Amino acid sequence: MTNNVIKPTTGFGPDKCSKCGTLGLAREAGTNGRKREGQFFLVTEGWFLRLLLFRCSDCDGIFCGGCCRIEPQVREDGRTTMECFCPSCGQLLGAHPAPDKRYAKLVEEMRSQIDRTDMRTVKAYFRDPNSEIKQVMLSQNGCPLEEVAAVMASGNQGTLMNMLADGWVKVGVDRIDKVHPKLRTSAIVLDTLADDQYCEVIYLPPAYVVRIILGKKYT
Repeated sequence: MTNNVIKPTTGFGPDKCSKCGTLGLAREAGTNGRKREGQFFLVTEGWFLRLLLFRCSDCDGIFCGGCCRIEPQVREDGRTTMECFCPSCGQLLGAHPAPDKRYAKLVEEMRSQIDRTDMRTVKAYFRDPNSEIKQVMLSQNGCPLEEVAAVMASGNQGTLMNMLADGWVKVGVDRIDKVHPKLRTSAIVLDTLADDQYCEVIYLPPAYVVRIILGKKYT
């Protein structure tokens, strides 16, 4: 069985899994992010293919990583890779190194710190001159809150910049005119979000990491 070349569905942009209908982002080979074996392109180490979409070159189906059959495989050098198979035709699409255990532990630690609040509280912390919160980071496109926090806690600035460039996370600001024109697509004006908007947060000074829960108000 030979490896397929996994092609992006429509270049970089939103698309839909043909099996479950999950919306995700297709990534184009050679763009920001780290190249992996089998042509997988991920944003962070632990977020294993969940919302990335790929087209199988055999059956031409578009699938998210969550719908693919994933099997661990121990290599001759002792490393473990996760092999990914097309759920439609069974073709081996490629392999990805298993998530780093230290990073996985950090993700779990960040997950245990998730709290619930409203945007009024987030804005208040950000605008209080005596607060240790100087930055608001908002996860986007379904990117898990704990993954954003883990990247920030690890100090991996390269991955964080890739996530900003690719739209997985945005920076909350008070005035868009204070943001460099080239960076404005990576910013959200906080007052466009209602004060009673429900959100999940991780308090990670000097940042507040936030995920908006659409259609839900905090009471």
